[in-house]
Amino acid sequence: MGRKITIINAEDVMNAENKLKELGSCGIMAIRLKAVIASYKHGIKKVCDVMDVSRDTIHKWTKHYLVSGVAALQNQAKPSRCKLTKQQQSCVMRWVDEDPCSTLKTLVARCEAELGVKIGKSSIQRILKSYGYSHITGRKKHNKSDTEAQAAFKNKLKNLSLESGMDVFFFDESRFGTHSKIGRAWFKTGVRTAIPYRMGYKWLYLYTAASSNGRNFTLIADTVDKASMQIFLDKFAQTLDKPVILVMDNAPWHSNLNSSNMINIVYLPSYSPELNPVERLWRYIKDHTIKNKIYESIEALEADVSKFLLSISQETIRSICHCNYISL
Repeated sequence: MGRKITIINAEDVMNAENKLKELGSCGIMAIRLKAVIASYKHGIKKVCDVMDVSRDTIHKWTKHYLVSGVAALQNQAKPSRCKLTKQQQSCVMRWVDEDPCSTLKTLVARCEAELGVKIGKSSIQRILKSYGYSHITGRKKHNKSDTEAQAAFKNKLKNLSLESGMDVFFFDESRFGTHSKIGRAWFKTGVRTAIPYRMGYKWLYLYTAASSNGRNFTLIADTVDKASMQIFLDKFAQTLDKPVILVMDNAPWHSNLNSSNMINIVYLPSYSPELNPVERLWRYIKDHTIKNKIYESIEALEADVSKFLLSISQETIRSICHCNYISL
């Protein structure tokens, strides 16, 4: 038998065995306590070989147990290596709140200049992350939008949907052109890929109504005006088997329309495009049709867009146009 560990005696081992019965056989504390007991009974070398640890590790576990009890065998949290005190970290958070566009380089410079602490960009990034900050793109919000009016609209629309039992469709128009919409794509690293573009754009317009359950109706037109809008409403009404709510913005050509009893129009608050989930649908369609492409003719563009519209599944539209504020 190998040499026994000498810093622990038979009485300590007996107490350790009783503790092990309380702990059970699983868990990091139980495994390390078994190693301490086995080192006394079978020799430290044998335990080191079985557990693939060093003698120093077994001695450390044994000393921790003898001094502080079985709780000392738990993994201890590593001390923070941050050079900034909590008060200094709060100061950095204040800088970020005052100017969310602050770069890591700027924050590093301010830490040295104002706090007298030299710190790296990665350390600043870790601190920001620990406080719940992420470097992301904010959501656009018009400077004239009315937060109270938006909240009242959300409640009104949700209650109207609940009381009437009608499905809610959101409507909007969007312009698609024969030019290229420059956007992200997969290119070789280190190569600045050139995307062709053209001048003298031609346009077509998509009129679309979509609901959170994935139902949708789209009309392609060559302009946006009241006549085209009326045609859309008439065609859309023909596809419905029960009345619906149609939400749209306050564009001039959206007023004084002759809607059938199948369509109940509700207007969005002014300057509130973020409340219309169809805006997200436009981005999705454009990313899959006109991004990084040019079209030789408006007919080719219309054919490509029409083909893509027919390929979008109801499940995809449900996911894109999901509206949290009227979800039941």
